Order: sequence, then structure tokens, then C-alpha cells
Amino acid sequence: VLVAGDFNVASWIQLAGSGSTIVEPGVQVTALLGVDLTATAFVFGQNSRIDASTGVNLRSGSFLRMQNGASIDGGTGPVALSAEGDVTVGTLISSNLVRLASRTGGILDAGEAGGADIQSPSAVLRARQGIGDSDALETDVENIAAWNDAPAGSGPATGDIQIVNVGPRLVVSTVDSLAGVVNTGSGNVLLTSTGDVLVAADITTAGGQRTGSNASQGRIVVTADGEITLAGGVTVSTGTGWLRHDPPPVQVRLVPVDQGGSDVSSLGYALIEVTVNDPGANFQLQIDWSDGTIDTVPLSASVDGLNLSLIHI
Repeated sequence: VLVAGDFNVASWIQLAGSGSTIVEPGVQVTALLGVDLTATAFVFGQNSRIDASTGVNLRSGSFLRMQNGASIDGGTGPVALSAEGDVTVGTLISSNLVRLASRTGGILDAGEAGGADIQSPSAVLRARQGIGDSDALETDVENIAAWNDAPAGSGPATGDIQIVNVGPRLVVSTVDSLAGVVNTGSGNVLLTSTGDVLVAADITTAGGQRTGSNASQGRIVVTADGEITLAGGVTVSTGTGWLRHDPPPVQVRLVPVDQGGSDVSSLGYALIEVTVNDPGANFQLQIDWSDGTIDTVPLSASVDGLNLSLIHI
């Protein structure tokens, strides 16, 4: 099926076939209700659009490729894209849920046009060869669950999970029955948020070497401009170690100084408060102050609860 011009339908668009579906650049497909398509492959040209009111469901027998600037808006319904191979996304919008699945390939970022790749309250991502492996997926979501996993008997999963969230809060949680952010291969899990991060479900990678040629594999890195909170009973683990405490062992926050709520005083002081809620804690905290200074501070609590304030000038 080749869609070479704008296409408007006052109800559902439903199609199942053995050929490919191609939407040419700049073409807009609009359905008053929903879109449900099955094809051997999907290609969406640059700046093409699919708009629906009650959801978009696309199933591919090989790959699904959105070029940079292409967008799919599911309205109040979910946007669900699944493929046997790679799923390459432009901009996906839903006020409900975005669900992406690649059985044997990866979930890839098509480019930077159109803002965040996924704009929805919740997202659930499944792949085998990485999620944002070579170019992080940009999301604007609150709840996320992501697994990079391989079907039984098909060899290990490969690639990293890299997600950058631009919303006020990112919660690693259970979405659509999938729990946490898990890489069953030896790759990294790299999560970045411009706001807060709440780890309410497990974060796991099977990798985790500290030395040798694979020392960069199997890392878990969570970065936030706001607070990072580890919920009680949640495990963060690599193949060589894990962290699990109840209550949460570490809470980190920027403390506004007495400058009208600012995080930096008139003298250039910045204050970070670290609270350790475990009398047996024995690990270290590394702080990058973004001015070339990196402080490494050992944390060891000999009594119930340790409150440590670090001041940087």
C-alpha cells in the first residue's frame, strides 16, 4: 500500500496484508476513530503524520521505520508499534500509553525533529538489540518500564538501554504488566531526567565487569537534575553486585539556601544534602559539580541514619 496523498476517514482505518505500507513524506493520514494495520513492513516518510482519536496499532512482520520528523498521534487511545525487527521512531504522542516492541531487533531514534520521541503519561518498551542503544530515546513520560531481552533459545540480548526524559518526574515502575528497567544482556542501563527520578521497580543488567576490556559494560547510571529516590524493597543490580534496602538507603536533594529559594547563594555556595538511612552503609558518593570539580566522598553510617551536607564554592 502506497499512500502518496492526504487520506481522511470518518471512522476506523483497518488493513491486513502481506505487502509493505509506505506513507510518503509530508502525507497526513487522519482517522476520526482509530488505525489498525498489519503489513510485512512499514515506512513513514519525513514529516508524514498519522492522527487518530482512539489509538493506533501497527504490526510489522519485518521492520517498522519512521523517518526523522514523522509523527503518530493516537489521541486518547494507546499507540502500539510492534515488529519482528527494528522499530525506528520519530514522534509518538498519546494521552494514554505508548507501547513499543521489537522481537529480534532494537528500538531506535530516527532523529531530533518533533521534540521528544515519546510523549505520553506512560511508556512500555521491549526489544532484543537495545533501546536507544547508539542514540538515546528522548521521552516526555512519567511512568516507564523497559526490557532488553532475548526470546528463549535465541542467544543473549545485546545493546544498551539509554533513555533521556524531559518531564518533571520519571518513575521506573510497572507499566502494562512489565516491571522495571531490565537488560538481560551485558549492556548498560543509562537513565537521565531533567526532573526527579523515583525508582519504584527494579533496575537490572546482567553485565557488570569492573576491569578489563569490558569494564564499560554492565553499568547502571541514573542521572537527574532533581531528586533521586530509591523506593523501599527495590533492587538495583548488575551481574557483580546489587543494592537493596528498606527503607531506602540513600536520598539526595539540592537544598535551597536562604536566597529566596535559590540553590546557590550570593557567594556561590551550592548545598547538596545526602541522607543515609542504613546503619551498615559502606559505599561512596561521587558528585560532579559541572565546573571541572568532582568530589568523591566515602559514606559509612555507624548509627541509625547519617545526614551529610556537602558545600561547594
